[in-house]
Amino acid sequence: MATKFNGAPLPRVEIKPKPKAHDDDEVTLRLKSKNVHVIWDWNNAPIPSGYDMLTLFTKIQQGLQTLDPALTINTVVASGDLYMLDINEKDAESMYQVLEKDDRVKTFNVPSREVTCDACRKSFPRCNNHEEDDEYTRVHAILAREMMILNFNHPPPCYLLLISGDKKFDTSLSFMASRGYKKLILGEGPLDRASK
Repeated sequence: MATKFNGAPLPRVEIKPKPKAHDDDEVTLRLKSKNVHVIWDWNNAPIPSGYDMLTLFTKIQQGLQTLDPALTINTVVASGDLYMLDINEKDAESMYQVLEKDDRVKTFNVPSREVTCDACRKSFPRCNNHEEDDEYTRVHAILAREMMILNFNHPPPCYLLLISGDKKFDTSLSFMASRGYKKLILGEGPLDRASK
């Protein structure tokens, strides 16, 4: 028993640990687990020309709610070449502006570059010496980085919806699944894969 300076004993006090700010109660965890974070590679999962961009996230939300009515889009990261959004340049620019006005959306315009092969003098997409244009690798790198940032800013439990036809996201998706994210993947067919 501790004593005061004058020799009188101190009263016994129980100290209870304060809950940490990051410790969520059960209800908050349950609500948080219904958040969906969308990663969209519009170069490899394009929308039809002339599509009404204002309805895009509403339709994605409706599709998610067919799986679970409580699923809600929380954030969206979209990346690709601006002019891959639509054949008409003005329509592509207006679609991009709609994306940028949405508070949930973080966009990355990755312009295509005409790169010429020194050996055959052809641009990379048409050259047989090169498997792919580096534009796709740049888009993939940006979206993979954003998945890592998502892991820090919005830790699981929650859902990750990847919209892409690119198969190279397997490593990033495996990492996110190992951290506790539930994966939803669009781009291989109709709401193609869902895993816990």
